[in-house]
Amino acid sequence: MNRFTPTPPTPGMATMPNFVDSHPGYRFVPATAYRMRPNMRARTAAVFITCVFALLAAIFMAYFLAVFILYYIMERWTDSWMPVLAGLFLILSIVNVAGIIVMHRFSPLGRQAFPGRWRRRKGLTAEFDLIEADDGTAARYAFIVKNGRFGLYDLRKVCTQIPPVYDRLEWKTKDAMLLATKDGERFYVDLQGRRLY
Repeated sequence: MNRFTPTPPTPGMATMPNFVDSHPGYRFVPATAYRMRPNMRARTAAVFITCVFALLAAIFMAYFLAVFILYYIMERWTDSWMPVLAGLFLILSIVNVAGIIVMHRFSPLGRQAFPGRWRRRKGLTAEFDLIEADDGTAARYAFIVKNGRFGLYDLRKVCTQIPPVYDRLEWKTKDAMLLATKDGERFYVDLQGRRLY
């Protein structure tokens, strides 16, 4: 073997191009090349909630600072309830900022509104190696492949609908029932992965 001879593949290990070539009807692309569309309704809601929370946080913080300056620095007020109210507004401001962070980083709403950012944070290949390319029909589900096994992905909720455990998946009834192949056996499953018959 000279230096121009390609390295032979490892026995039992299918490479990604070979897998794609052997399943031409699925339009598979690598996870790193796939750009997921956001749910625009979720994005609108996320932006609106963020703006409301940010405005409330700013108002509460401004009130806290005003009371702090007037009560503690200028000593203009002597009412004993003013420091308590200022502390309450400070807590409310912190709660609003925490709500924005939780919504964007951990909630399903933030995941659906900003799927690209969420997937980058988790890692592009955390859930799948290959995914069906967008065919322009705004389909809700796409087949995925992880370690040579088929699964189903919910593009609207941005999460795995059926874990990749099957040798092959095909639609029997679009967005309702699938024909699954596993260990040489063929059977039907629903969208929750439950075996039907």
